[in-house]
Amino acid sequence: MNNRTHDNSIQGNNVDDCYIVTISDKFTDDSLKQLCDDTIQIAHNEKIKGIIFSFVNVNIVDSFSLHLLSDVTRTISLFGVDVVWIGLKPGIIATVLDLQINIESIEFAFDVNEGIKIIQNRLQ
Repeated sequence: MNNRTHDNSIQGNNVDDCYIVTISDKFTDDSLKQLCDDTIQIAHNEKIKGIIFSFVNVNIVDSFSLHLLSDVTRTISLFGVDVVWIGLKPGIIATVLDLQINIESIEFAFDVNEGIKIIQNRLQ
């Protein structure tokens, strides 16, 4: 397992050929932008099959962050890497729907295990 820490609010780990990005409630716009740039580079340069964005520790997300993560998800998908968002709380889901964020290219799962299964099943 390869661990990366972007700052105290965002961490990434490699598990079963998936890069798992865990976002905490304390991220900043700058740390999120850096994370997105780093994640795009990982999707392009490393042999991974999927990226999982974990929102398990996030209670609220603003429109800028949701739009940025949605755009990054679409970009990563263009590299042929599957993306799954996990652990969204009802408030975040309501914000996604209220802001009419384009979620067509995003898969959703309850937890990491389910997210990894989705990615592995899409490869079969």
